[in-house]
Amino acid sequence: MNYTDQAVADAKTKEQHFKNFFGAVKALLRTDWIGAPQYWREQEKSLQSSILELQAKVHKSLLDNFDTSTAMQALVEMVTIVNKYAEACRSEQEPVRVLLVKKAAVYVTKMLRIFGVISGGDEIGFPLGSGPADDLEKSVAPYLDAIVAFRDKVRAGTKEPEMKPAILKVCLFTRSLHVSEDGNT
Repeated sequence: MNYTDQAVADAKTKEQHFKNFFGAVKALLRTDWIGAPQYWREQEKSLQSSILELQAKVHKSLLDNFDTSTAMQALVEMVTIVNKYAEACRSEQEPVRVLLVKKAAVYVTKMLRIFGVISGGDEIGFPLGSGPADDLEKSVAPYLDAIVAFRDKVRAGTKEPEMKPAILKVCLFTRSLHVSEDGNT
């Protein structure tokens, strides 16, 4: 294996990409998704097809002399496609079909476990560790959910021209609460 600064930076970028994805999936799983419509539109059918194609690509690359580079690229592509789907649902004000998104997250987690990137545990994504730190996610989840909800409302509001001045005013006010008189945060 070649270890270069570029390879390490690429690995860190991919790790952050996966962490963000797993965090978003866990946030979706904490919502009341069971009450949302479960029927599939063309978007869900297309996502399912893409997930299956990428799973096949991962499998094929592992049969090809254990080509982990191609397999990892397919996993990154799967995460990107699922993220785009979730963003499209938000912009269309459609509920995300959480079980479909969870399916992708479970598969990515399983493959990262096989590669030795994730160790132990049955949960989705990277484990937090053992002991009192396990409760960290549960304790910060409400705050993260509130921030995500605020971000989604801001994103939705910026698409409506008449809302832009009001949103900008709220964002500037929020920023001013965190800036001291000398300009430091």
